[in-house]
Amino acid sequence: MANYLEMPYNSAFDFGTNEFAIIGWFKQNANTGIEVFFERDSSPTAQRITLYVDASGFLNFSIDDSATVRTATGTRAVDDGVFHLVTGYYDGSGGVFVYLDGELYASATGSALLTMTNTSAVCRVGLGVNGANAATNASLALWRISATAPTADQIAKIYNDEKVLFQENAQ
Repeated sequence: MANYLEMPYNSAFDFGTNEFAIIGWFKQNANTGIEVFFERDSSPTAQRITLYVDASGFLNFSIDDSATVRTATGTRAVDDGVFHLVTGYYDGSGGVFVYLDGELYASATGSALLTMTNTSAVCRVGLGVNGANAATNASLALWRISATAPTADQIAKIYNDEKVLFQENAQ
């Protein structure tokens, strides 16, 4: 069985059409399939938020509100065995963004607003809600979720403030 963290339904994570963000540190080694870092969903799938690395080693941040799916996918592999800070956020006006180490990594925009209200959803860190796609080749640390989306400057500050925690011999 995979190691993962699960939180039962929490109404604070029913964001509606408002902005929100997922932030966390990961170290991904070479992988051959999808590995989920964060997912909020219910079974069967309803409204889902997923942050994962795909078989090519690219980060993906996907929001599916049952009517629209919007996924921001990077084009630079991150399965390099180095700790990285990832920030995935929805801006409340249709945009999905991924920042890697304080810099924009991927985005996807559209005019349809995404609605995230799922009254039976659970959150998992390190494993998909359906029990698949464990982050077995990854190390995960300092994961958090926010009902606001940080600015680019705030994301860069978080990265610069926290990266010292992941340097060799950090205590």
